[in-house]
Amino acid sequence: MKLLESQLSRTTIVVTQIAALFMAIGLAWFLSAHVGMTAGDHIFSGEPSYLTNPVAMVQKAWTLEAVGEKRSVVMLGICLLLLGPPLRVVLCAVGFALRGDRLYAAISAGVVLILMVSFFW
Repeated sequence: MKLLESQLSRTTIVVTQIAALFMAIGLAWFLSAHVGMTAGDHIFSGEPSYLTNPVAMVQKAWTLEAVGEKRSVVMLGICLLLLGPPLRVVLCAVGFALRGDRLYAAISAGVVLILMVSFFW
């Protein structure tokens, strides 16, 4: 049990640190490209469509040309941060199944199912 707990906490810390790194790099990159610009918050233009599609977000994050696409690096960090808790529940289900604890494995699998339905619905 202690091994499972330590692996879960280590996974949570690593995923959170990677997400924070993505967000910090994206924010620094975005702000460095907008030095001296005035805020244009009086006109609402909405978010670009590529920020709603994870595949397009990853593609735009690796594109180095356009200034506006630097936001997708920050969004990747936020997506990684959101994927941390479901990953932890999946690892719990696998850990319980490997230990032979059917009840907790079934409960964890049910939680994973609920998370996936709510995430994609």
